[in-house]
Amino acid sequence: MYTLEKWNLSDLVSFKNIDSSFQELESLVSTFEKFEPLFKKTISIPDFKKILELLEHIYVLSSKISAYSYLWYSEDTTNQQAISFKVKVEKILSDLEQRMLFFSLSFKDFDDKNAQRILDAFPKQRYFLSLLLKSKPYTLTKKEETVIKVKDLSGVNALKNIYSVLTTGFTYTIQGKTL
Repeated sequence: MYTLEKWNLSDLVSFKNIDSSFQELESLVSTFEKFEPLFKKTISIPDFKKILELLEHIYVLSSKISAYSYLWYSEDTTNQQAISFKVKVEKILSDLEQRMLFFSLSFKDFDDKNAQRILDAFPKQRYFLSLLLKSKPYTLTKKEETVIKVKDLSGVNALKNIYSVLTTGFTYTIQGKTL
């Protein structure tokens, strides 16, 4: 009989250090928010570069925390501690995302000349920035975008979690073997 081994998630983030990871993320987002008054179509290239570097650091750290929570949850979808932690992470990351909405919303408001100036200055981030601009016609107000983020936590994601918990316990018999 095959037994599953427990995953080693410490390469992503250590559970012992998760609070310090949350604190670091909070600090990074607070620093990011301080750039909001500067974030206008005439923003300087060096200031935009600082924002992009900070944004990248935030994305990397939040991705590690999110991956950790999801992998721990995936290990055993009936583990109440893992479920609770995954929901906590989703809530924290959603709240932080809402605080950073000004970046994508404001960048989409740049006129073509200034948007092109930024795209030309950052060839490595051009794809990411171009995707933001492509979604411009579908962009809602900050208030509406915030409502959608909150709804996602309690709507579709909640249903996915319930479905996952229910279906994980299913067993099937195929050719005399129980799976």
